[in-house]
Parts: sequence; structure tokens; C-alpha cells
Amino acid sequence: MVFTNYRPKSHKIKEFGGMVKRFSMELTTVFPQNTDTEKECFDLLCRSYIEARYNKDFSISQEQLEYLISRVDILKDITERLCKEKIAEYDTMTE
Repeated sequence: MVFTNYRPKSHKIKEFGGMVKRFSMELTTVFPQNTDTEKECFDLLCRSYIEARYNKDFSISQEQLEYLISRVDILKDITERLCKEKIAEYDTMTE
């Protein structure tokens, strides 16, 4: 979405997966859903934006939090690398 300057009004993370595929399939691997734990953590992440704000009973375990932080770190690293590659591509166009 950085490449297109698209700024979604939605917080539906599941929808973003389809949008980013056209730029890098690598981004679709950040939140694997092969195991029950991976699926549960991704669902928790998807629900957390709203529920953490409005549901007083919302909770997340330390283990889930650490897992999600590690996945978000991977997302950040991939995004940063892809953006640097795109900037370098633009730089070569202007030379």
C-alpha cells in the first residue's frame, strides 16, 4: 500500500493480504495459518484493534503477544526492504 499511497479507512487486516500480494508474495507469509496456534494468534490480531478498545474482557497471553510482536517485526523488516528496493529502482530511472 506504500507503493500506491493507498490509505485504507478499514482496520480489517485480512483484507490487506489480498491487496499486498500484487507487490510481494513474501508479505503473505508473515502471518502463517498452518497450525491452530497461528490461526488463533492471527484472529486475535484481527480482532484486537476494536476489542482492545471496547471490550473490557479482551485479553492476550504473554506468549501470544510475543509471537505477534515477532511476526510484526518480520513484517516491518520485509516492508522496509521492499521499500528500499523500490526507491533504488526509482533512483536508477532518474540517472
